[in-house]
Parts: sequence; structure tokens; C-alpha cells
Amino acid sequence: MTHSLEVSVESHGKTILVSAESYEAKFVIDEPFAWTRQRCDFAAFAFLPIAMRLKRPLRIVDRGDTVTAKNAMRLSQVWQTWHPTLFHSIDVGFAEETPMPIGSGELVLFSGGVDSTFNLLNKRLRNEEQPTALTVHGFDYKFNDEVRFQALLEKTQPFCSHVAKQRIIAHTNIYDLYNRLGINAGLGHGFALASCLFLFSDQFARGEISADYSRAQDFLVFPWGT
Repeated sequence: MTHSLEVSVESHGKTILVSAESYEAKFVIDEPFAWTRQRCDFAAFAFLPIAMRLKRPLRIVDRGDTVTAKNAMRLSQVWQTWHPTLFHSIDVGFAEETPMPIGSGELVLFSGGVDSTFNLLNKRLRNEEQPTALTVHGFDYKFNDEVRFQALLEKTQPFCSHVAKQRIIAHTNIYDLYNRLGINAGLGHGFALASCLFLFSDQFARGEISADYSRAQDFLVFPWGT
């Protein structure tokens, strides 16, 4: 019988450590925002591709929603169909299962690229309620590349101030783990982005990733992380 990959979560100030055996990921949230530590649904999505790659059930030794666990399991089944040489369907569970509270407002990922810029501007032009923007460091700019990431923040802040109610900055080195297991950025970024959104799942009612392809174009780049 295959042993579960047991994932634990610890927080030290604004740094969150997610670890299982020799694998450890770091998430850092800039002040004044913070992770509430109420639940750990985000860890399921962060470590899902790792467990799928290792062919081991995933168990988060903390609190999460049964809906999260079921969706993660369904996602693993989809990825096994798409990429059976790399990923395998697995079971996912939490040590303590509790329903996710519903927050308010919308959290939209904003990288400063064309897709997320258009999406936020379009929301603004339609006079919708301004969402909160979430910019994540550790994807286009590596986790230790502070200089270029800070330049990106400074360049995009005037636009972000115009289209978003507020902006959250998060940092993660999760890509380092994915690379160790041969999971490239094109396949892993959807899991990483979902985990960053779910860090704030109890504070917002909705999280959003801006589309980079139309549904028809998806068939040309298949399989793709988002």
C-alpha cells in the first residue's frame, strides 16, 4: 500500500512554510496583508502536482474543505488523462474537514502582462466594483530576483492604483520544487497560481485568473497549466 505524502503547514510572521519529507515550499506575504491561518486549502493545490508525480495520496495535516479535496482529486484525474507519463490520479484529504467560509469581493491575479492588464482595465471600463489585485513573485522573476521584481512593481503601480481597490504582493519558491521533479513552468503554473489565490480563500468570495487563450486556442497548446 502506498503511503500518503503528509504535508504540514507552519507560519513564522509573514512567512508560511509548507513541507513534506524532503520537499519544502515557502510563501511570503508582504505587509500589511496577512494569511489568517484559518485553513490550509492552498497547500493541497501547491503540492498536488508533486503528489501526482510521486504517485502518492496527498494528505494535508491541517484544516480544509471537502470540496477542495474533491476538486483536487478530479483535477488529478484530468491530468493523468492529459499527461499519463508524468502525472497520476491520487486521493486528496485533510486531517480536519471544515466548510470554507465565504468572504467578500474579488481577488484577481495581476502579473503586469497583457492578459491580466486587459482584464482589469475591462472591469474598470465596465464600472464594476474594483477588485483586489494579487501579484506573485516567483514565476516570471525567480524567487531570489528581487531587483527586477521591484522594478515591475514600480512600473505597474500607477495602473494598478487606477483599476484595483488594493494590491497584495506574495512571493513563493514553489517552482523550485516543481523543477526538481521535472514539472516545467508551462504545466506547473496553474497549480502554483491556484495555491496563491487559495491563501486568501476565506477573505474573498471569488478568485480569478485572466484567460491567456480562447477555448479554441487551448487545443493548440494543450496541455497547458491554466
